[in-house]
Amino acid sequence: MSLAFKAVVRPWLVTRKVYPAMPPKMVYKLTDFGRSLIPVICVIGLWGDEHKSHLKTVFG
Repeated sequence: MSLAFKAVVRPWLVTRKVYPAMPPKMVYKLTDFGRSLIPVICVIGLWGDEHKSHLKTVFG
């Protein structure tokens, strides 16, 4: 999972804080700008729910 999160870490979208622990502990947090995308992502999710059957036909 760490690799997936590292792929989206951008200082303007998601921050990552590393804590010295064993095993290493990382905390990921949305920035204010990242949080501003939540309504957009929710609308995209609703669109997907409404078109689920068509998307299954197209993508399997």
